[in-house]
Amino acid sequence: MKITFLTERHREDLRRLHSYCFNLPEGEDWFEPDNYIGAFDGQRLVSSVKINPFEIFFCGRPVKMGGIGAVATLPEYRRRNLAAALLEEALAVMRDRGDIFSLLGPFSYRFYRKFGWELAFHRWEYTVSVEDFAGFGRGAGRFLPLTVADLPRMKTVYENYVAEYNGALKRSENWWRYLLKKLEKQGYHFYGYENDRGELEGYLFYQFNNGKILVHEMIYLSPPVREEIFRFFSLHGAQAETVVWRAPAGDASLLLLPEPPANCRLVSGMMARVVDVKSALEHLTFPLDRTAAFSLKVDDPHANWHHNRCFRVQIAEGKATVEEGPGNGEEPDLYCPIQGFSQLVLGYIGIKEAVELGKVILRDEKRLPELAELFPAKKTFLNDWF
Repeated sequence: MKITFLTERHREDLRRLHSYCFNLPEGEDWFEPDNYIGAFDGQRLVSSVKINPFEIFFCGRPVKMGGIGAVATLPEYRRRNLAAALLEEALAVMRDRGDIFSLLGPFSYRFYRKFGWELAFHRWEYTVSVEDFAGFGRGAGRFLPLTVADLPRMKTVYENYVAEYNGALKRSENWWRYLLKKLEKQGYHFYGYENDRGELEGYLFYQFNNGKILVHEMIYLSPPVREEIFRFFSLHGAQAETVVWRAPAGDASLLLLPEPPANCRLVSGMMARVVDVKSALEHLTFPLDRTAAFSLKVDDPHANWHHNRCFRVQIAEGKATVEEGPGNGEEPDLYCPIQGFSQLVLGYIGIKEAVELGKVILRDEKRLPELAELFPAKKTFLNDWF
C-alpha cells in the first residue's frame, strides 16, 4: 500500500469513496487540496483521512490544531490497519505543519483511544420548561434577527466568550459561513441581543421541533445578558413547551431555575491529542509566583518523535522552558501515556485526578501538592464537530 497526499486528479476517486462510506447525496464533494492523504492499492484509492487546518483557543490565545475527519475505508480493505497507518502519517503531517494539538469527532472512543486521542470535552444538556424562564430579565436591550452581514459582530462575541475555555475552535470566516449555511438549511433561527448602545452582547441559534426549542448555540457576555435570553425563551410559550440546550462543562445555569431541569444529562464530546509535547508545555501558562523543575516521559508509540524522549521542564515567571533529550533509562518525575497527558495539558482533568485515575505516575507523590498548583483542572469547551 502506498500512502500519499491526494491531488486534483483524485477528486472523483475521493468522491466515490465518500459516497459509499458516508452515504453522501449525489454530487456532494468534500475535496480540498493539500488536506487529504490516502492509501492506494495500485492506482485504486481505498482509504483516506482529512486533516483540517484549524486553530483552537489554548490558555487564552489561538494555537494551531489539526482536525481529523472523513476517515473512510472501503469494506473489502477494512481490518488491514489502513486507518492506523493513515493516522500515523497524519500525525507526522500535523507535526510538520506546526500543529500542537489534534481533535476529532469519534464514531468510537475505544477505536481512536488506541492511537492516542482521548475524551477532552463534555457538555450538560438541559431540558427546561418554558414556564421556568418567566421572571428572568428586565426587558432591557432588544432582540433582533441576525444575518450573514452580522457575522463580524457574532464572531467578536463568540471569541470573547470562548477565550476563557481551552479547546474552543477559532472559527475562520469560511467556517462561520459554512456553519450558518448548514444551520439555515436545517431551519434554525439566528437571533442576537443588543444593549441600549446597539452593541451585540449575545446571540442564539435555535429551531422549533415538536414542541421544543432546540438550541444549537447560546452565547452571552455577562450574567444579565443570560437572564435576558432566558426571558426571551419565556416569550415562546405559545410555540413550545420546553427548551433544550447544551451548556459548557461547569455551567451552573440550572441553579438559577425555580425548578430543576426536567432532564439533565452529560453529553460526551470530541477527543483531543497532543501532537507536540514540547510545544504544548511551552504554550501553557503557570502562576507567576511559582518556580518548579521536573522531568517528564510520555508514552506515545504512534509518534516516534516522542519515543524514549525525556522532557526536562523549568517553570518560572508563568512560563515553561523545556529541554528535550534521550531518556537514557532514567526514571522521570512524571510518566504518562499520551492520552492522559493530553487531558492534563488541556485541563480536562487536573493532576490530582490524573494520579488517582492512574493516568499519571509520580516518582514521588509528596510532590503532588506542588504539581497540583501547576496543573489544575480547567474549563474546556467545543461546540463544533468535524
